[in-house]
Amino acid sequence: MKHTGKNISTVMVTDIVGYSKLTGNNQELALELLSEHDKIILASIEIFNGTVLVNRGDGFVVMFALPSDAILCSMDVQNKIKIKNKFNIQSRLFRIRIGIHTGKYSKDGDDCHGECIDGASILEPLAPYGGILISSYSNSLVELEDNIYTREYDKILLNENTQIAYEVYLNLLDWYKNKKR
Repeated sequence: MKHTGKNISTVMVTDIVGYSKLTGNNQELALELLSEHDKIILASIEIFNGTVLVNRGDGFVVMFALPSDAILCSMDVQNKIKIKNKFNIQSRLFRIRIGIHTGKYSKDGDDCHGECIDGASILEPLAPYGGILISSYSNSLVELEDNIYTREYDKILLNENTQIAYEVYLNLLDWYKNKKR
């Protein structure tokens, strides 16, 4: 997405919760779960027109032209993992955290750098297990979307500014149940 001559994009950063510990305990199982994880995420990225910038092993850095596509992709991923976990045994359950931020970026050959990647990378580890956090700027760009449900989560330091991070809920019922937040 172009805006006033500067490159603007939305980035989604994902990470499997506790993957390093799992690899230490049972590397074979960890690799099987990683394969399941990758299939789920890569299928959703394709549906929502994302571009994988980096595969970090147990997570991805993905760029989207539209903030709504990034958020809908993250919701799709979390819903698919939730369904997968519902029908699996305890040892095969996994959760991921997702951070999303919209901002400037620059390209250096095949590499992308910028505040959109940095911001999403800050938000990802702050997200609840199995959750999605987005920046206040990303939230402002999607707050009128009918199928995206957000609520203020916490104050965070993002790009040297304190701002509100927003939690994304997978459906209206989950959003309503958490109205006391």
